[in-house]
Amino acid sequence: MPLHSRQRLIAATTWHSTPIGRFLCSAVGGSRGCDDTIEQLDKNRTRRLHGDGLAGRRSSARLGGGGGGGVYNHPTRTRRPAISSKDVEESNDSFSYKDDNLRRLQDTFDISSSHRRRHANDGGRRSFPNTRNLNDTQRPTHPSWSTVAPRYNNYKSYDKSEYNAENKRIYQKIIKCNTITDIVDVAHENLDKLSPRTTAAVWKHISSLLNSKQQSYRDDFQSSQLHQKLEELLSHTSSKISASNPSVLASTSHALASMVKAAITSNESTSRDSNRLFQNLLIKYNVEIWDKIQHRYLEMEDSFRARQIATIAWSFATAMQLIARDYDNNESKTQFNVSPFFSAAHRTFQSRRDEFSYKHICNLAWACMMCKHSMPELYHDLAEEFISRQMRKDNNEDLDAVVLCQLVSAFANARHNDLQLFESVARAALPLLPDFDGRHLANLVRPYAYAKIVPKLDNGRTLFDEVADVTIPQVKSLSPQNMANIVWAYATTEQSHPALFSAISKEALPRLKEFSAKQLSNLAWALSKDPPEAKELIFDMIASEVVRRGLETFTSQGMTMMAHSFATVGHKSDNKFWDIVENSALERAAEFGHLECVQMAWAFATIERSSDLLFHVLERVAVSNIRSANSQGLSNLAWAFSTLGYTSLPLFQTIAESAMRKVNEFKPKEMAMLVLSFSRTGHQFPTLFDKVAARSISDVQSFGSLDLFNMVVSYVKAGESQRNQKLMKAIAEEIVRRPSRICPKMLVGIAWSYASEEFRDPPLFNFISDECIGHCASFDSKEIASLAWSFAAVGRRDRLLLQKLAEVSANRWQEFGAQPLVNMAWAYATAEEDQPSLFRGIAESAVAAKDDFTSQGISNLLWAFSAAGYPDQRLFQSLTTAASSVLQESGHQSLANIAWAYAVANVDDSMLFNEEFVSACVDKQHEFDYQGLRQLHQWNLWRKELESDIVLPQDFGGRCYNEFINQSLIISNLQKEVTSVLHSVGLAPDEEVQTKSGYVLDATLICNGKVVGVEVDGPYHFAGRRPKGNTILKQRQVAHVDSIPIISVPYWDWIDKHTLEEKEVYVLNKIDEVKSKIV
Repeated sequence: MPLHSRQRLIAATTWHSTPIGRFLCSAVGGSRGCDDTIEQLDKNRTRRLHGDGLAGRRSSARLGGGGGGGVYNHPTRTRRPAISSKDVEESNDSFSYKDDNLRRLQDTFDISSSHRRRHANDGGRRSFPNTRNLNDTQRPTHPSWSTVAPRYNNYKSYDKSEYNAENKRIYQKIIKCNTITDIVDVAHENLDKLSPRTTAAVWKHISSLLNSKQQSYRDDFQSSQLHQKLEELLSHTSSKISASNPSVLASTSHALASMVKAAITSNESTSRDSNRLFQNLLIKYNVEIWDKIQHRYLEMEDSFRARQIATIAWSFATAMQLIARDYDNNESKTQFNVSPFFSAAHRTFQSRRDEFSYKHICNLAWACMMCKHSMPELYHDLAEEFISRQMRKDNNEDLDAVVLCQLVSAFANARHNDLQLFESVARAALPLLPDFDGRHLANLVRPYAYAKIVPKLDNGRTLFDEVADVTIPQVKSLSPQNMANIVWAYATTEQSHPALFSAISKEALPRLKEFSAKQLSNLAWALSKDPPEAKELIFDMIASEVVRRGLETFTSQGMTMMAHSFATVGHKSDNKFWDIVENSALERAAEFGHLECVQMAWAFATIERSSDLLFHVLERVAVSNIRSANSQGLSNLAWAFSTLGYTSLPLFQTIAESAMRKVNEFKPKEMAMLVLSFSRTGHQFPTLFDKVAARSISDVQSFGSLDLFNMVVSYVKAGESQRNQKLMKAIAEEIVRRPSRICPKMLVGIAWSYASEEFRDPPLFNFISDECIGHCASFDSKEIASLAWSFAAVGRRDRLLLQKLAEVSANRWQEFGAQPLVNMAWAYATAEEDQPSLFRGIAESAVAAKDDFTSQGISNLLWAFSAAGYPDQRLFQSLTTAASSVLQESGHQSLANIAWAYAVANVDDSMLFNEEFVSACVDKQHEFDYQGLRQLHQWNLWRKELESDIVLPQDFGGRCYNEFINQSLIISNLQKEVTSVLHSVGLAPDEEVQTKSGYVLDATLICNGKVVGVEVDGPYHFAGRRPKGNTILKQRQVAHVDSIPIISVPYWDWIDKHTLEEKEVYVLNKIDEVKSKIV
């Protein structure tokens, strides 16, 4: 502060304390009038000394981390910005550049010395007259010149001679130097005379020139003399740190940190030599100097003002970048530990938190984050203070866009995701949003995305809603980086905002050439998560830009992210784009980590693009990096390879071993995807399936509907369901607890899975029926046939559901393929449903698709028609050629079914039934079960019925006969009742009579001297009232082979007769009908 301003301030304060002063102040506005004057003077002084504040006008602090991240951009125009990495004014007593620096130095000398003399006995506290009698509760909330840090306790260690004219003369010469070489020469000539304060000024001026590109070319940085002088100057600086006061220490640390920043970040050719020189020097002395600075700080920790603490914190944060780089490159180095400094800063903050402005809070949090120092207590107290001030609605004068953005960024990058702080920052930002420019908006939402926090505001909207409203009108002013970061943040937090994405994509398309590789990949990734309406055009243009520039400038992560984005939106038609991706992936696969490998494989699998060479390379990379894979990576990798049919056993064994070690880390969705992938491989992994089942049973309620579906289908397909019946039961129970929450189409697949393994769970199938019956019309042909088959397979004869499925299938039979036709016919035959129109429709479509059936399909279809009592002659005749062509590949059961079905239909064709057919049966004679042997016996009887020579060999035919006659007999109550009535009318029937052909008749009578058979046909013999295939064949073959006429007593005729007399009359009439036919 210039002396005259200081004198005016003291005079005004003193005058205010007099009676007349108090009276006049109250007359013009109360006691606040003079305070306003003092405050304005203070503001003018601060503005004159430090420009716009501690942070300076330029800020380029980078924020780290985050998928699809970006660079934290500070605006060139800010109100009162927070601390920056380029132009930090470290204290109220710091040196600056050009002619006013000497005046500032003189002011600093005058204030420092005179103030210490004036207040040597003020109890260790520097204060101005108007505040020296106020207690803590009366002091202002925010720091000003009326509230300062305590004076350092070791004052005697300072040499007052440092403020002599000699140092002023040296400083005047330094500020007139236009090159670093000249500054170093002046400083080196006076090395023994340089005070700590003047030494700090030297480095401050060097750092200013070092950051000025137009100055760099004037120096010969390869000069060994310059190198030696700088080394001696740096050594001198290190030796003087122990004698520095708080102001000088802050200034020195800031200047050195500025050079660190320039040495690390600048890649300009004109400054490359200078940066290499200073980087080598700083590496040599880095840890030593910063350790001394920290040690000196700890000696005087109670003497520092909040602004100086923030400056030193920034300096440590900047220096740590070079220290960490040196540590990574040289294992012999010891990494610098900044925890003592931040612990001390934390203690100061706890005891004097009212002196820390919002900017200081922000700067301290940012520096701690940049040092990667885990100090949750400090973050907790900083957050608590910010929240408390917001709740008290304190003066927010120094709260601006940069402070808010940088504060929330520091907490997000430090992984200290304090929900209350993030919500408080959002509320504080709301009234300021109209003043935010594009960079502010991008830098505000990005940390929230990084922390996965979406705060809701008092108006019921979210911060992201408000930011979108402000962003859309100024979208044309957004830079490519702003656009990429904003959409990345919205996509990461899953905040859908079509208007914002549409506006940004519209603005971005004509400017794609301005986007860097990273920005372009981030833009594509974000737009793939919430595609605008014109997504095809957008991704076409992005693809064209990628093709134009190639992928050489993309990192491996950026390249895989780009492929992942295009696959996500299903953009697979641009072959040039995918050719570039494939070729680049092959060339740079060695750069891939496990994540890049998984993303690239996933992208190609999603667009169904095979590449044997690429997946061979990816397999090798994946196996070598498998230890770094997390649960999601393992499941995605398995899914991608299995989807394209790349089921290498070594790869999946490696994945299985890693997955079993990490099975407790898998989320439900990841477990479902993992077992789905392994079920496709054709390899057996019982241990993996068992471990996943054990892990899933207790957590089945956490599975999504799709996850439950995938689990059921996978365990059935892999043949692991029988081993894990507890899991299947648990999933069935969980499904039943979710009415209307599972898609009916998925329920069809679930029904098929349980039915195929014969899990007869009544509650589950009742639930599926209730959920599906109203949605049958929306099912396609495969789903209709699958659902009907499932219920039939488990014996669930749900008449309403089957009737509904039959209705929705009418007039749609042309949609059914060969296998759905087979499944429908088999289901309705097994369920004993009388559906004539359904079987007619199936027959017509089957004739048209006769060449599409497999051997098993042919046998099942023919069996179904015969079993249901619909032996359609045209169908059987049309399938003889197809059936004969698949005889050699047919299994034993298929042969038996074909033989039996044609016997029922009574359709003979020498093309099918010839010596070749008999030979095929004989070759498999030892594979037939009892059912197959009985069917072949009936076919053999049919051949005799036709008087054909094509029959089974005698020994094989004998085996079939013996199995046929060994069937167990069950006498029904209806049969007993009928035979009782026969006895009551004076007839003497023989019961359970076996004929020569092997059939057993319920009873036989002698009518007109001829044996007559009586068959009591209960419901089992009919589908509706149509005789089933077994009934048709038995009655026909007994009549023709055994020459025994049959009297059939169907159950519906019998139950209509209520009295014995009616039943006797019915029996006698039946016998008379037969007698009339016997000659």
